[in-house]
Amino acid sequence: MAAELGESLTEHSKKWRETLERCIPCCMVIKITAARAFDTDAANSSTATGFVVDKRLGLVLTNRHVVKPGPVTSEAVLLNREEIPLKAVYRDPVHDFGFYRFDPANVKYMTLSEIELAPEAATIGQEVRVVGNDSGEKVSILSGTLARLDRDAPNYGSGKYNDFNTFYIHTASGTKGGSSGSPVLDIEGRAVALNAGSKSGSSAAFFLPLHRVVRVLKTLQAAGDRLDPSKEFWPLPAISRGTIQTIFKYKGFEDIRRLGLKQDTEQYVRQQLEEKRNGTNGSEGAATSNGKHNAMNDTSTGMLAVDLVVPGGPAAGSLAAGDVLVQVNGCVVTTFLELEELLDTNVGQTVTFELERGGQDLKCEIVVQDLHSITPNQFLEVCDGVVHSLSYQQACSFLLPTGLVYVASGGYALSRAMVPRHAIIQSLNHEPTPTLVDFARILGKLEHGARVPLQFYTHGERKRPRTVVFTVERQWYLPETVYTRNDGTGLWERAMPRDIWPPQVSKEAESGSIETKRSDVDMKDAPIKAQPDPIDPIEDVQRALVFAAVDVARVCLTDGVHAESFEGTGLVVQHEVEAGLGYVALDRNTVPIAQSDILLSFAAHPEEVKASVALLHPTRNLVLVKYDPSELSKAAATAIKAAPCEAWGSAVPATGCSLTLLSLSYNLRVVRRAAIVVSGGVVFSLPIAAVPRFRPMNEEVLELDLEAGAPRSGVLVDSTTGAARALWVSYAAQTSSSSDDQITEVLRGLPIDLVLEALEDVQKARESGTNTVVTPILEAELEPVALARSRALGLPEETLSQLHTHDPQRNQVLTVKGTTSGTHAAEVLQPGDMITSVDGHLTCGLPEVERWVRVAAAEQRAMQVSIIRQRDCMEVMVEPTMVDARGTVRTVQWAGCIIQEPHHVLAEQGLAFTAADGLGDTTRLPYICRWFKGSPASRYGLYALHWILEVNSQPVRNLDDFLKVTGDIGHGESCRVKVVHVHGKPKMVTLVLDLHYWPTLQLRMESGKWVRETISKPVLSQHGY
Repeated sequence: MAAELGESLTEHSKKWRETLERCIPCCMVIKITAARAFDTDAANSSTATGFVVDKRLGLVLTNRHVVKPGPVTSEAVLLNREEIPLKAVYRDPVHDFGFYRFDPANVKYMTLSEIELAPEAATIGQEVRVVGNDSGEKVSILSGTLARLDRDAPNYGSGKYNDFNTFYIHTASGTKGGSSGSPVLDIEGRAVALNAGSKSGSSAAFFLPLHRVVRVLKTLQAAGDRLDPSKEFWPLPAISRGTIQTIFKYKGFEDIRRLGLKQDTEQYVRQQLEEKRNGTNGSEGAATSNGKHNAMNDTSTGMLAVDLVVPGGPAAGSLAAGDVLVQVNGCVVTTFLELEELLDTNVGQTVTFELERGGQDLKCEIVVQDLHSITPNQFLEVCDGVVHSLSYQQACSFLLPTGLVYVASGGYALSRAMVPRHAIIQSLNHEPTPTLVDFARILGKLEHGARVPLQFYTHGERKRPRTVVFTVERQWYLPETVYTRNDGTGLWERAMPRDIWPPQVSKEAESGSIETKRSDVDMKDAPIKAQPDPIDPIEDVQRALVFAAVDVARVCLTDGVHAESFEGTGLVVQHEVEAGLGYVALDRNTVPIAQSDILLSFAAHPEEVKASVALLHPTRNLVLVKYDPSELSKAAATAIKAAPCEAWGSAVPATGCSLTLLSLSYNLRVVRRAAIVVSGGVVFSLPIAAVPRFRPMNEEVLELDLEAGAPRSGVLVDSTTGAARALWVSYAAQTSSSSDDQITEVLRGLPIDLVLEALEDVQKARESGTNTVVTPILEAELEPVALARSRALGLPEETLSQLHTHDPQRNQVLTVKGTTSGTHAAEVLQPGDMITSVDGHLTCGLPEVERWVRVAAAEQRAMQVSIIRQRDCMEVMVEPTMVDARGTVRTVQWAGCIIQEPHHVLAEQGLAFTAADGLGDTTRLPYICRWFKGSPASRYGLYALHWILEVNSQPVRNLDDFLKVTGDIGHGESCRVKVVHVHGKPKMVTLVLDLHYWPTLQLRMESGKWVRETISKPVLSQHGY
């Protein structure tokens, strides 16, 4: 007996081994890149599984959430590691299955085979194997036993993809991420189900039955028979899918009785089910593959009840939750499969439903809707955001009508207006937007920079719509673009909205009777109310307060910027209406980079104006932004005044000095409080961040007694004279050395002296007729050492005494903490050098150093710096550096990453290459500062914090070299990119370009304005892609 059992087990294992050897080559790892957020999915890159079901046509079966409802680029990795491109040909609107297609001719070194689909072979207690890319492994084989054939479809949460109106098969195989789309094989090598999901924290796995999959496969195969092998175009098959926009739940007879089912109705239904099982009514019975009835497989133990009816759908007003379905077109229907077959074969037809509601008979006629018509196949891209019609999936989740204007991803412009993902847009510029076409047409009529009202609501607050100000943005991003799915090519084809949705001319426009509305321009000539002379000495500064709201587009996140939105209080330091000159001083934690949208709101008058960066100081926490006073109304231009300013000079602000802190709240109310200087002339520095970004260098600040309860950034005013003495500025301090996510705000007082010097640099540039503002700096970071400790470092006693006499308040000597790589200062100064004088002047404080740097720069000469190095006194000549104070003025978007010339901080922190590295001139070496999800950069690992050294073995030393080399690489072509991390680790990355969804673009500043340029050529073919 034992011998017979052992022999049986051996034969069983051998049979499984033979089956797996035959089926494993049919399976493939699928690398997926969702290029855009769409419907329930976000843009991302992932891996999954698929398997060949038709080797002649190259059809691959996998899950719907692998094929994706939106734009996707995918490739398959076969068992022999061959990689072949895949094209999406079908994704089911509801159920979790879809098909990819590949060209069999692309498989060069492997014999293709296919797996047969056998949905009828699934039986309870059946032993199965799940073959796929489980947990990221190339091949993983998991065993299991089918436990249930009538499990409810898994629910993954509101707003996410959920299957419905189908049974699922349950087992305990323990599948995890990456195994989606794996075949569930029986011992004969047939796929009896499709792996679709699992339950976190348990071994439960959920398989999709294949009955409806087989129907679609046969339709695709019939279409494939008409395929011209010489063309890539796949003939679009007509796969009918019907719906009444209703979700049903399968319930046992006990639950159905509680819903009010009458006893005679139950008896009638049970009789009909018995006849079906026996085949006496002409219907197929619930038989297994060997033709015998299996009671465990019986799914006729209950009926279907209405669970949800989508508002505005075909069944709205006819069906309601709790209705029990009895018959459809005179036939008893108790399973999802029967119901779906009836709907799919009656699209556009009227179907009669017989139900019971609370024990009362109900009969209604409903027209079956085309399910594909409520499945969005277009989207509008708006400044990196995605807007499309509300899908059936989300309509079920949110209980809203399909077709509404739905925000799948906010992007820049919508997020800037605080419109969240999943929002429903109701109107734009006071015009209703019931459909995506309406929204696109209204948006297309608005000019760049227009600020108009937008009304929206979220599904959780549908009774409380919100109105926000939406700003039309066409500077940083391409104009609005419509993408339309083409299942023939597998691509979403691009077009301008006006090309597919021509603008409609209103009747008023045709008759020429459009009423001219009063605009802001009309108000500029409004009478001006005279401003009373200020009695409070601080009133003049209060009128100069400005609230700045700053937004940075994702494509502009350069220089290590840690966020996309900033705000803070600034100070008007120049306001000349006739000359058209207006300048506001802010900090670099409010305006971190020049590539940003700045909106100023004034305390003196309720008006807003756009501004741009005039000076972005490379080492100080200071920015000057400019605005045009002529764009303001006369009332605002008259009310706004430049603040009176009083410099400190080289003196240290006295401890105990009384100042008044002025700031603005978000609603532009002035916040005013007394402050006492706790310490003046404090050298302030921040630790180096994980991602290189601006940090102040050689900056003396004021510390006040209100640090713990200080409001947002503002201005420190002399309470007696009413003059601005310092900016109360914000710094972004990283609290964790290993994480760039933990950022806290630190506030300090920045002497107004630095603002006046910066304003002088801007005026010099304007007078010279150039748009390039330069500012002189010493390319060395200095830190103070108390004179008492300097003896141990080798400071001579005589020099120590001289410095103490020169500046007893500071009582310090400045030492070199570090130098900027590749500069003259790095050649002559060393860390630890103690600076005692500059150009013969004793120097203890940073303001003194700054003064002599500016003098030497103005005279275009080097400075004579006296230093103590290892107890030796010596003189060195140090050249000040004239640095472009505009920040980064050019970026390139390539393969989904942002590439810029290295910003100043990299060299400051010693992360830049030098001549000793043997790479030639590397001061402009292309530097990757960002990458985006769903892009080739994300898919292949071309990440930020890397310099690009070579492309296809050709060296690149600047952005011009890079564009020249990559300009010859076409869409779908591969390339090699040699990169090196900022900390020195080299890497070779290979990637395939996707110029359709990720074209090469360039942003550069020309004549003081940002200009966007498309570098790559449009991806077109005879099929439009």
